[in-house]
Amino acid sequence: MTKRREKTAILPFASVFALLLILLVLNLSVSALDISGNFSDVHLSNLNNSDNSNSTCKYLSIYFFYGEGCAHCAAIEPIVKATCEQCDISFKSYEVYHNATNQALLNDFMERYCIPANESGVPAIFVGDSALIGDESIAKNLKDAIKFAKENDVHAEIYEGNCTVPPPPPVTILTVIGAAIIDSINPCAMGVLIIFITFMISSANFSRRRMAIYGSIYIMAVYLTYFIAGIGILKFLNFINNLGFIIFVNALVIVVLLTGVLLAFRDTYISLKKNGEKNLWLAIPKSA
Repeated sequence: MTKRREKTAILPFASVFALLLILLVLNLSVSALDISGNFSDVHLSNLNNSDNSNSTCKYLSIYFFYGEGCAHCAAIEPIVKATCEQCDISFKSYEVYHNATNQALLNDFMERYCIPANESGVPAIFVGDSALIGDESIAKNLKDAIKFAKENDVHAEIYEGNCTVPPPPPVTILTVIGAAIIDSINPCAMGVLIIFITFMISSANFSRRRMAIYGSIYIMAVYLTYFIAGIGILKFLNFINNLGFIIFVNALVIVVLLTGVLLAFRDTYISLKKNGEKNLWLAIPKSA
């Protein structure tokens, strides 16, 4: 009876683990579809209600930078094109994920418009004296930026900003450590930790020592993740994103998640049909 209880005690861990992985994959897919679908409809309706006059438009160019596979870029592009069609405005678009020349051009615009490196990204629009980064900023400020550029005859291709902003105060190692400590213990992380400890308590191999060890490992892993990000790893990830490698990273994450789901279902099947506890790949070992 005891051996049977030990085998079945592992089933909730495998089943819920599979469910969490499935929900995570579905969340990634649904969020991407929601961004590319509903967002455009809302702002396109606002754009159609504008009162721009074609007869007063001067010729100027909008420089639109995007990345292939970027959902925010795909959502905002039709809005920008519709705006350009209302006036005599040239729409020029540049893909930067897979084109080093276009990436260099984007960097040139960022430098001339005094955009810090940590605020760069796509989608990005340059028109007149305005640099609009991100789909929300573009949708909110594009019409005003075009109006100013037309009235003052400011052209983005020759614009030079006055980059005299004082540098930010230096970030010390103590600041990074303190921020990591505060941010690593948050409601989301604590919620996951509580769920994990609950599974540990319901396990047939439960002990206070094991719970303390696994809980400490989880907390330290979260802390180290935030600490490493705070000392500059985010800059490296942003560099990868600009090169277009982020698409392959997303694909790798999905493959790993799907593999975990299949392994969880495999362990559940073996536990129910074959009673083979020793062959479970995702089970917590008794010796741990």
